[in-house]
Amino acid sequence: MTKSSNVTKLLAGLIIAVQLLDMAVHLSTNQVETLRLISNGVIFIWLLATLFGWVKGKAMWASLCAIGGYLLLNSLFLMEEGLYNDGVFRTMLFVFIGVTVALSLFFASKQS
Repeated sequence: MTKSSNVTKLLAGLIIAVQLLDMAVHLSTNQVETLRLISNGVIFIWLLATLFGWVKGKAMWASLCAIGGYLLLNSLFLMEEGLYNDGVFRTMLFVFIGVTVALSLFFASKQS
């Protein structure tokens, strides 16, 4: 196993951990938000497709589509639900989105 593939697997693991934590927060607070959960699923599917080599030759295109889809779904959620949840700013949402996008872009850069 090369150093590059170790970094790729570590990044994938971190991204998956962030998605699972995000989903756990939704479920534990009884705030199942469909668009947010679907956006987590988009990231899972993209990572699996990339790690299993299903997007060979189109890894960057797949990465941009997945990250763009993730951002689009979360933007739709914000347009629908607003920046505040019961008067409290959705800080954790922006933390999860920021960390996911940053790690995902770094992961995508390792694919090309």
